[in-house]
Amino acid sequence: MEPSVYKRLVKFLERAEPRTVHHLTQNTEVPIFNDDYSNLTAEDAFVTNREDSFLQERGNFKHMLTKAREVSCVDWHSAEARDDMVVVSTISNVPLQQRCEDQQQCKSNYSLVWDMGDPMHPKYILESLYEIAVIRFNPGRPNIIVGGCMNGQIVVWDTDRVPAHLAAITQNNANNKFGAKGGANARRGTVIKPVTDIPEMEPPVPGHSEVKEGDTTISRIKPYQFSRIESTHKHVIHDICWVPEGFEFATDGKLVAAAATNQFLTISDDGYVAVWDLRPEFLPQDRQRTLRQKSKGAWEGKPWVYLHKHQLARPDGSGDVMGMRIAMEGRGKDRPTYRLAVTSLEGEFCICSIAPKEDRLVPMSTYDSAAAADAKRVVRQIVKAHAGPGYVVQRHPTIPDVYLTCGDWCFKVWRAGLAAPILTSPSDPQHPNQKITCARWSPTRPSVIFTGTSDGLVQVWDLLDRTHEPVLSHQLIPDPVTCLEFKPIPERRSDKFVQHLVLGTKVGSFHWFSLPRALTRGPNNERTLMENMIEREVRRVVFMEWRWQERETEASGSSGVTFGDAGAAPAVSFLMDPKAGRSGKKGGKGSAAIAAAIEDELNALDTEFEQNDEEEENFKRLVEQFAAEEEKDAKEAEGREH
Repeated sequence: MEPSVYKRLVKFLERAEPRTVHHLTQNTEVPIFNDDYSNLTAEDAFVTNREDSFLQERGNFKHMLTKAREVSCVDWHSAEARDDMVVVSTISNVPLQQRCEDQQQCKSNYSLVWDMGDPMHPKYILESLYEIAVIRFNPGRPNIIVGGCMNGQIVVWDTDRVPAHLAAITQNNANNKFGAKGGANARRGTVIKPVTDIPEMEPPVPGHSEVKEGDTTISRIKPYQFSRIESTHKHVIHDICWVPEGFEFATDGKLVAAAATNQFLTISDDGYVAVWDLRPEFLPQDRQRTLRQKSKGAWEGKPWVYLHKHQLARPDGSGDVMGMRIAMEGRGKDRPTYRLAVTSLEGEFCICSIAPKEDRLVPMSTYDSAAAADAKRVVRQIVKAHAGPGYVVQRHPTIPDVYLTCGDWCFKVWRAGLAAPILTSPSDPQHPNQKITCARWSPTRPSVIFTGTSDGLVQVWDLLDRTHEPVLSHQLIPDPVTCLEFKPIPERRSDKFVQHLVLGTKVGSFHWFSLPRALTRGPNNERTLMENMIEREVRRVVFMEWRWQERETEASGSSGVTFGDAGAAPAVSFLMDPKAGRSGKKGGKGSAAIAAAIEDELNALDTEFEQNDEEEENFKRLVEQFAAEEEKDAKEAEGREH
């Protein structure tokens, strides 16, 4: 190669090498031939457009038996994908005086079991003598339904006691109405055979009857078990909570392992929490004999009363807590826990323990600082949470010791053992009369909360995104929302899993919605981020409580008067005036002595403050003198250079 050509080649390579390396590096770091949309993972798929973020209504349901009544409770049958069955209880929208007059009359009240496949007719009608305030399916045996009445009684229904021929008729009605060929086509292909022999009628089932609504036959079921009026709550039952799966209470009050779910807890504003067992024979024999002896009338079968009863006495002895909602923890890290979270009609949030007396000294959380004397009580902690009744208390689905409550105009997130909430939602200035009537944690998104308001609004809050406003706000229905319930999630979920939600209203109807993918699936590390945020807020609350106590101590000094307390100022003014409240010579001299001591202490503080001011003035003079000397030295150095 000629020298001139070689030099030109080397010069070209030196000029092109940096550009070539730069573009090769870009191609390596950014693969331009890959499709980014096809490589989206599950944690990136929740980023959708605005249309995919709205709740889709699947249906609304209303019956003539629930017309102009308030939906008090809604519960799902099971977590199976194709099992869209709910039970709905309603109460009348009448004042207290009218309700008392209605209870004197002997008339039936009804709760409905709906199958979402038939929006026109309920599947079962559950009959009771009193209005049902709360109703729940048994999570282990969904055929068992438990309801709490307005008069304090517990009633139990069993849907498996429906006759076999009526169950087949109900299934055929559903298939004919909603099958692929329709009812008319199905009837055309039916061959009517002559009846030669009259079949024998099935024996009647106790507590069961049939009702015809058009061409549909509906089962009307009466309760097969109910509690005795003298051995139950004295006021309305506000909530029912099943004992966590795998546990049950023994006769001595301890939690033991169990194969089936047979026990539940009830709470009422009479100040008691009761533990019930569906098996009347589980009650000890000596207690059964005692009940038979005390009973004025004859028992029909074995008596069914509560297994245990705990009084919610206030720690200060000022009465009992008027319970409203209840949530049970159930399982700890290495042992079962007896902790209960309770809200009251007066807006209080309480942490309780129904453990046996020998187990109540065990601390219930990291931040539980209750004294040994308080540890023996059922109510371990009581905090004022809301200005009205606490409509909801729910434990976080995945994070222990974290609870959600709602009432008045906000919802709050609590950590067990703290005297202040770690998060409080702000009120909406555009809707000052908007009250939050229900709230629920999302079962699939650890940081998402759904709330329902008194003006029919459904709000979605993402605590990791923002806490000053909801991320979504939908006017789904024009009526006030009274209850909100998610369908339980199955153990195994596919990529096409859809979360369902039911809203109850104050006019007797309930609405069925399906959630979009953005509100069902979140990032894979969402739980970790939520736990970190909660721990950060907990540390902030603990620091604020400690700092407030330190400021009170600093302000009070050695006088023992806490100036940070709102009630301290009148006490100081009373003591500063020796003539005020002087009831006698001894009392007057004592007040004058205390006032003189406080005045001397304040004079000493004033003198100390004056000395501090003088020291500060001297320090300022020294700083100014030092700055002047530095400026003088700088000018002398500049003169030497010239």
